[in-house]
Amino acid sequence: PIGVPASRSEMRIYWGHYDEEISADGLRRAARLLDSIKNADADTTYHRVGNALNFYMQGYGAMADFALIAFTTCLEGLFSTSEQELSFRLSLRLAQFLGRDNNERRELYCEMREIYKIRSKVVHGAHVRKDAEQAAIYMVEGVVPNAERLARKALLKVFENRLENLFKNGERVERLFDELLFADSIDAVLARVRAE
Repeated sequence: PIGVPASRSEMRIYWGHYDEEISADGLRRAARLLDSIKNADADTTYHRVGNALNFYMQGYGAMADFALIAFTTCLEGLFSTSEQELSFRLSLRLAQFLGRDNNERRELYCEMREIYKIRSKVVHGAHVRKDAEQAAIYMVEGVVPNAERLARKALLKVFENRLENLFKNGERVERLFDELLFADSIDAVLARVRAE
């Protein structure tokens, strides 16, 4: 279950919904992503996607507060190219990137704004909720799993579409998101941005 230690002797927490076994289809799908993931390796040089993946992996086994910070940092690494209006830009870009239609984009935008608001409270030491127990429940059952899900979906889309090289270049990332503002489909935008 979400937010529950893996075993009574371990103190690590794992976020997300995963079965204990991977299916043959799941293994094939993962194998198709391997080259893209290796191409985003951040061990030797800066790589926006590699860094985002590292933050995601750190968050996956962290306690709630640190997991939230890691997952939102993962998303910032992917979608932020400017320090101004960070919460707005991050939420808008995530919604543009993951949303299939305007209704879904609106939901994703609002969800990310809420996640980032809570992340800011955690980082700056403000109360998430007045009641500490309610705050803990809200974090473990809502905010952190949602942040993990969005980070996982964003990384998956980057890897499935082989966008790791495009995301290396901040100017191309800016162009991608500028184009997405007025597009109905990410596919057409990706074709134009890749052709440059």
